[in-house]
Amino acid sequence: MPRFRFKKNILLTPFIFFIFSSVIFSINPKIVNAARPFNPFLAGNSIGEPMIDLGSVFIEKETLTIDLRGLSSFQRSQMLEFTSEYSPRLALVQTLYKIRNDKESQNITLTFFGDIMSFKPNTNTGVWLDEQAINMEPFNSTEKELPINWGIPNYTPSVQGGWRIPYRPLIKSPNIEFKVQIPKGSHTLRVSYFAQPSTYLQGEETIPWQFVYVLTPARDWVGFTGLDATIYIPKGWQYASNTKLTSEGEKITGTWQSLPANSLSLTVQIPSPSFFKLGIIAWLMGLMLCLSIGILTGKLFRLYKFSLVFAIPISIVSGIIWASLIFFLMSYDQNHLRFLVGENQLARPNNSFVKIASLPFAFAIGLGLTQIAAFFSHRNVVENKS
Repeated sequence: MPRFRFKKNILLTPFIFFIFSSVIFSINPKIVNAARPFNPFLAGNSIGEPMIDLGSVFIEKETLTIDLRGLSSFQRSQMLEFTSEYSPRLALVQTLYKIRNDKESQNITLTFFGDIMSFKPNTNTGVWLDEQAINMEPFNSTEKELPINWGIPNYTPSVQGGWRIPYRPLIKSPNIEFKVQIPKGSHTLRVSYFAQPSTYLQGEETIPWQFVYVLTPARDWVGFTGLDATIYIPKGWQYASNTKLTSEGEKITGTWQSLPANSLSLTVQIPSPSFFKLGIIAWLMGLMLCLSIGILTGKLFRLYKFSLVFAIPISIVSGIIWASLIFFLMSYDQNHLRFLVGENQLARPNNSFVKIASLPFAFAIGLGLTQIAAFFSHRNVVENKS
């Protein structure tokens, strides 16, 4: 009898090793990251205050308006163009500066980090001094590094509040210049352009759109007395910010007498609907199924005096059934989410990687549990008869 038990222990060894290897594959971040089918970062424009050599010109106050309502019209087909100059520009940025020049007329240069698509022809984009349009300098497509003192953040806040979302915008960009002659006295300088937010398609069910407006250059503005910000988001969407803002439906406002932070960091997202995930049931049902099949197999094999070697095909079938159950129910959950939200705002519309990564894990656990349950059930029958 002891010799027979020793052989059965030898039989269990490869199954335990197989389970351990599958678990390591499923939870090891390095292996998972290497197997990712796509880069979760979609880099948008780096957006912020223009670089200005003010000289004797004072910027007294800024009114910033960011319109993000275009995010609701995003189409997944546009992802292919995300990192190109033809990427969808889903945000409209408008800034109104109250400026003063106490000396004689002075020429200043406004330098923006963007490309030619930021200032589209025949649109309400450009630079105006006292409502007089300023011509853009000849465009140079050479990409340049962003200033180190910009201090672009590494994260934006999550609307869920539980974690921060990694932020990786484009760190190289062409420069767009406007040369403006500022006469003596008080004036209004208006700037309007399109920009592309960034996003991180990992860890969220719906797309978390990230918009960061860098305020650091304004720290060098002598005489600056305040910033008023107004942000428009799609109706019914959620937002999170690194600064305190007041929400009035789809309109969000903030007023500060000095710069509130180095940047205004926003995350805007369509709410993820709450519904019961059938994938959870699949894990519980599979666990019960494999244990039940293993216990029944062990008893029957002992009753008819079969070796547990012949239980291996049954264990394999159990693992396949469990893996299939998880795959199909997770697919149902994803289709249900697509029906509630729409495909265009889903972070992972197919979620194929998660489902496929779950298959070897579920198969190995199902196979191993069935075989282990059969082993102990078989052994208990032997000991009871002894």
